Amino acid sequence: MPKPLKWNGSASLKEMSAAEIDDNVDLILDHFSGMTSNNTGHLAMNAESGWTDIGTFADTRRDQAQGTHPANTTIHTDNYVFRQNLTDVTPSPTARPMAVKYDGGSFDGMIEMTDAECRADIVDRINAKITAGGVGSYVLQPAAPGTGTWANVGTINNKLAVDTVANSTILWKRTTGSNTTATRPLKWDSSNDSIKELSDAEINDLVEMYQESIVDTGIGKYTLAAAAPGSGTWQTVGDAFVDTRKQRTDQNYSGDYTGAYTGNYTGAYTGYYSTYYSGRQVGPYTGYYSGTYTGYYSGTYTGTYVGATIMAATDSVTTMKLWLRTA
Repeated sequence: MPKPLKWNGSASLKEMSAAEIDDNVDLILDHFSGMTSNNTGHLAMNAESGWTDIGTFADTRRDQAQGTHPANTTIHTDNYVFRQNLTDVTPSPTARPMAVKYDGGSFDGMIEMTDAECRADIVDRINAKITAGGVGSYVLQPAAPGTGTWANVGTINNKLAVDTVANSTILWKRTTGSNTTATRPLKWDSSNDSIKELSDAEINDLVEMYQESIVDTGIGKYTLAAAAPGSGTWQTVGDAFVDTRKQRTDQNYSGDYTGAYTGNYTGAYTGYYSTYYSGRQVGPYTGYYSGTYTGYYSGTYTGTYVGATIMAATDSVTTMKLWLRTA
């Protein structure tokens, strides 16, 4: 596969080494990471509604605080929508690197590299750096990775009940930049029929080939899901994040309840009762009654009560991961 050419001093040319090509790839990724428009490949959370949805984290929580009883069944949900800009790109570089032209294995001059050749020698290197967590890559985890500089793209809060936040995770983008390259590929300057080095801006224009590759091949796409998609090769980037919420279960209570009750009550009652018992008319009765009482009771009841309660324990609802397609 042809490699870009460079000046080798004393007006001689030489193919660039892998390390020198990587220097140029770093420059391209610096540009890619900082793009604010025409930024195919970038991710957003709960923003950029025109981009492609790549997954949603649904954070569910109870409507009432821990210890509430009787508890209702209401569940609130906050959706965190992940999106990626997958707008198709047609590369229009202002200059292309030059490479050696061969004819049957023999030197036959120089020629501009084709898109396919640029992809093989530049885009593939970009993909390798993104896969390894290089500049322009994304991860989902509570704290930024220890290598490089990372920007907070969006935060997910896992709430258990009402507005109680148990833990959070963050979508990070690596932004370490200001890489420069001392070794530049050469281009053909048709206006002067001469060979020149590519400028930083011309090298940065090659990012469009990478962006086109994301859309066309799928390599470089992200998805938020519980498991990797079935097509292609995917790797997790960051940590799994779990939606948890407080449990709602029946619980026994002892306490005082004041109000009106209708129904059958079996046990001992002390207080004032005026009603019918066993077919007899009984007037106001103050004292102790043991047995089954059917009718209407108004007052304060002290005893054991069973009802649904918001508990301290939690349930795990869903587990989601951020995935990057690598092949």
